[in-house]
Amino acid sequence: MCKLSIIIPVHNRKEITRRCLQCLQKQTDSNFDTIVIDDGSTDGTSKMIKIDFPEIILLQGEGNLWWTAATNLGIKKALKKGADLILTLNDDVLIKEDYVENFIKAYKEEPRALIGSINLSQEKPARLLSAGNISLNPWTAKCIKRGQILRPYSNTFSGLLSSYTLPGRGMLIPRAVFDAIGLFDEKHFPHYAADEDFSLRAKKAGFDVLIHTQNPVFSPYEPKRTGGKEQTIASFLKSFFILHNPNYLPVLIRYNIRHHSYKLYIPFFMFLEIARRFFSYFSAKWKKMKNR
Repeated sequence: MCKLSIIIPVHNRKEITRRCLQCLQKQTDSNFDTIVIDDGSTDGTSKMIKIDFPEIILLQGEGNLWWTAATNLGIKKALKKGADLILTLNDDVLIKEDYVENFIKAYKEEPRALIGSINLSQEKPARLLSAGNISLNPWTAKCIKRGQILRPYSNTFSGLLSSYTLPGRGMLIPRAVFDAIGLFDEKHFPHYAADEDFSLRAKKAGFDVLIHTQNPVFSPYEPKRTGGKEQTIASFLKSFFILHNPNYLPVLIRYNIRHHSYKLYIPFFMFLEIARRFFSYFSAKWKKMKNR
């Protein structure tokens, strides 16, 4: 029987964390342990976990781990305890009662694969927010997203589909992957892009990367690539220099250098990558003004 460990990094989202952990308590397959890494929360998250979820293994950080180092801390603990499978999960998602059971079934079908979840909204009917990526378009430096093809979402979708990269908010990883390529790269990708980098490294090492179309995680809102509140032009430009922002320029550069084969084209790719983000920003601004 496979030993599964679920890894969840948290920081100052006590009630959101509580709802996620309550979902895990209701799983039809309870043969797993949960490791929560509280990275310096000041809102009583750790106290809540100790009282309401005493079965959970709780690790502590000082607020400087960010997603990648916090996740790695949990993974190292799990592997030391003999875990055969690791499931990375974010605390801001909800899952169905058969979520773990479905992943274990999928693992038995594809034991040498990373398997990720599709992401649905919590509203009814649910909207498909993301479903992995099919490939990278080398002329636009943009991933072709399967979700754009599968929309609108239908629960008739079935099976495991090949993906270019996977998100960390629901990623099942066999131990053999860590043995082959190591942990998430916390040095070069401290917060964003570590999950995509990891799945690409695994693919290059010969592992399959799949998306599970019938095992969703549910988000309370559509993730905003610009980070929460509506941005001014000044704050948008500033976002390229903020570590916990997906636009963080050093991460974009490192990602392009590592995963684009033709190094001479790196300046070209970087120009496209940044230009695409500017276009997305101003396009959203224009649509909002037009709809007023």
